[in-house]
Amino acid sequence: MEDLNLPTSKTRYDKFAAVSLISKEKLPLIIPTPKQLTVSTDDRPTDPHWQIYLSSFFSAHQQDLEQLLKQTLTVIAAVIVVALLFWFLERTRTGKSMRAYADNEDLALLSGINPERVVMVTWMIVAALATIAGTLYGLDKVFKPFTYLLLLLPIFSSAIVGGLGNPVGAIAGGFVIAFSEVTITYAWKKVVTYLVPSDWAPSSLVQLLSTDYKFAVSFSILIIVLLFRPTGLFKGKAY
Repeated sequence: MEDLNLPTSKTRYDKFAAVSLISKEKLPLIIPTPKQLTVSTDDRPTDPHWQIYLSSFFSAHQQDLEQLLKQTLTVIAAVIVVALLFWFLERTRTGKSMRAYADNEDLALLSGINPERVVMVTWMIVAALATIAGTLYGLDKVFKPFTYLLLLLPIFSSAIVGGLGNPVGAIAGGFVIAFSEVTITYAWKKVVTYLVPSDWAPSSLVQLLSTDYKFAVSFSILIIVLLFRPTGLFKGKAY
């Protein structure tokens, strides 16, 4: 006779014995909930450890991440503003008039350029750029009433070093002044410690000048440029 796979009496007896044992020994009967019975289509185990790790990482490095975000925003905004400024000076009629008036005032007047309009537009652009620069500087540093006094000498030195009347020279001069100040006043102890064996690690800060003399660096570069190359790196105007 063909086997129909019907439950045998032994199977029913095993189930009855298991229920009796639970009742007699008072063992906890664990009944799964419908949520636990649901089978996920994703075979990967749900591990919450990565969420805890990310939460602790952001909590520990919150200030560093905020500082990085501010500096990234500053760099992106500076690149966009400089690109728009060069596009304005090279492509628009007003920008070309400003360049012509800056190169030769007499010839610009003979060409019919209105000097009052050029000066007015120039001051408007200067005010806008100064506002943007001050806002971005405040994001990275702090807002103080007399912060501009600390920036006048580096800004003036950057314009002279790059070349007066040359936008590219102003950018190049700014990089020269900034990197010179940082290089000379930076404490190189950490860098040297990574490069040399631990026995050779210096005990001092390995600093050429203290940060108190940062402005002396820009002033010294300004004097050297005025003595040996008054027109600047990109041959601007010399007065």
